[in-house]
Amino acid sequence: MACRVLFFDLTPEEKLYFNNNKHDYFNIEFLETSLNSETINCLRDNDFENTIMISIRPSSNVTSEIISRFKNLRLIALRSQEYNFIDWRYCLNHNIAVINVETLSQNSVDYILKESFAGMTSFLCGGKDNRVV
Repeated sequence: MACRVLFFDLTPEEKLYFNNNKHDYFNIEFLETSLNSETINCLRDNDFENTIMISIRPSSNVTSEIISRFKNLRLIALRSQEYNFIDWRYCLNHNIAVINVETLSQNSVDYILKESFAGMTSFLCGGKDNRVV
């Protein structure tokens, strides 16, 4: 199984960051749309089978119905401090970790994405100090 990561609601600043910083450890796909009950239907069967992590912003609305479609999902990385736009109780009950940006005092795209990747890599590689919402 290929380790697939989906980034939703990618901003122009985030696109610039990814163009300048390659991440070869994961099969990453970047989507400009938010993740919600309408946009979920644009994903392919392969996305639901092979995705181990999704990264979303507060513009998404991720319900238990959406999360349950991802068969191998292990981690949701929030590119914000907020977490009220996902069903975190479902995640807790189904052993799906949720990490968020610890602080926005350095509110820059570079900082938020670095923090997301650091948390993702630490979690997926068995790190011990994961923050779970």
